[in-house]
Amino acid sequence: MVTLRHPLMRTTTTSAPAQDISLPGMVRRAQAGDPLALDIVIEQAYPVIRRHLMLMRCDPDLRDEIAQEVAETIVTRLATVQKPESIVPWVVGITRNGFRKAMNRQTRERTCQVSLDEDPATELLLTDRWQGTEFTESSIYIQQALHSLPLNDREILILSSTHDLTVAQIAKILGTTTGATYQRLSRALQEFRSRLSLPDAAGPS
Repeated sequence: MVTLRHPLMRTTTTSAPAQDISLPGMVRRAQAGDPLALDIVIEQAYPVIRRHLMLMRCDPDLRDEIAQEVAETIVTRLATVQKPESIVPWVVGITRNGFRKAMNRQTRERTCQVSLDEDPATELLLTDRWQGTEFTESSIYIQQALHSLPLNDREILILSSTHDLTVAQIAKILGTTTGATYQRLSRALQEFRSRLSLPDAAGPS
C-alpha cells in the first residue's frame, strides 16, 4: 500500500536548542558532567583569581600556589554551587580564603614587586561606583594610597570595586552582616580618600 503525501504537507525539522555558553551556563554543563565545560569554567575563573591576588599584593610564587589551590577547589566543589549565576562571588570567596590562610602561614605579610605600570588598581578604582566620585590624581598616587591601606581596608575596597560585588555578596564572603559590611566599606573608602586628599562623600552605593 502506497501512502500519498498531500502537496501542502511539509516535513518540519526541529533545530536543537542553542547551548548556553555564558559562564553560568558552563557551570551548569560542568555540574552535569561535561569535562570541557569544567575546563572553560576554570579558564574564565583564573583572571578573577589572579586579579584579586595581584591587588592584594601577594608574592608571585605564593600567588601561583594559591591559584592552583583555588582551581582544585573549583573542581572538587563546583557541584555544591546552587546558583550558577553567583559563580564569580563564589570564586572570589574561595580566593579570599586561600589568601588569608596563606598569610596566616607567613610570619608577616609578603608583598609582590608589582610594577606600578602593570598594576590594575588604577583602572579598577577610577570608577563612579561610589556616588559618582571621580579620582583625578595620578595613577601612581592611587596605587600608593590603595597599597598603603591596612589589609582589611584594602581587601574590602578590592572586593567592591574589582569584582563589582554587592554589599550583600561581600558580607557573605566576609561572614558578617550587610550593615556591618556597609559600615566597614564606608570607613575604608573614607580612609582611602583621605590618603588621596579627596573631599569626603556620602559612602558606597
